[in-house]
Amino acid sequence: MSNRPHGQHVYIDDDYPQALGICDVTGFIFLRQDLVRQMEWRGNALVWTGLYVGRPYVSMPNEQNRPPISFPDPRAIIDPRPQIPISSLIPALPENQRLAQLQSLGFISQPSNGLPVT
Repeated sequence: MSNRPHGQHVYIDDDYPQALGICDVTGFIFLRQDLVRQMEWRGNALVWTGLYVGRPYVSMPNEQNRPPISFPDPRAIIDPRPQIPISSLIPALPENQRLAQLQSLGFISQPSNGLPVT
């Protein structure tokens, strides 16, 4: 064991010494083989952020950074025809018949103009 203090994440074997590296997130000293690339989602691919991080401090890439899945628009109808409103197909009732119909259904008690309904 060497006499230089290296912290809790490093064990140096005197017979087989290895390179050291510094974690870009915490600043702790690690063996170089224990440093991994920090990845994140950019678009639909995992991309290296350029940071080397110690294994205990690697954060998982967040799925919320991925773009949402979008589906194509439906195919257009070749010869569309506008919808005809139902009110144009049914003839309008005269005023007195409409009021009589509303009165028979119980919506109004007497005509609004005070005239008897015929």
